[in-house]
Amino acid sequence: MTNFPEFNQAYNTILIKDPTDKFEHLAAQANFNVYHSDIWRGTGRKFAEAIVRECVSCCGSQADKNNLLRHFGLE
Repeated sequence: MTNFPEFNQAYNTILIKDPTDKFEHLAAQANFNVYHSDIWRGTGRKFAEAIVRECVSCCGSQADKNNLLRHFGLE
């Protein structure tokens, strides 16, 4: 984000449509501003989800896999 906490708070409050959505929150933290566009809703988000699923496939235990999926809302 920026060095201006007030701006960061406003940015997170106004621009993140669903504050519980981890992908939107991470995209905002990375200043990945296209997450409000069709690009994000299509291929960008699918790419992010694919990365999480690849990480899940590397987890050893089923509990770890489930926790990671639950954390990102991909149950």
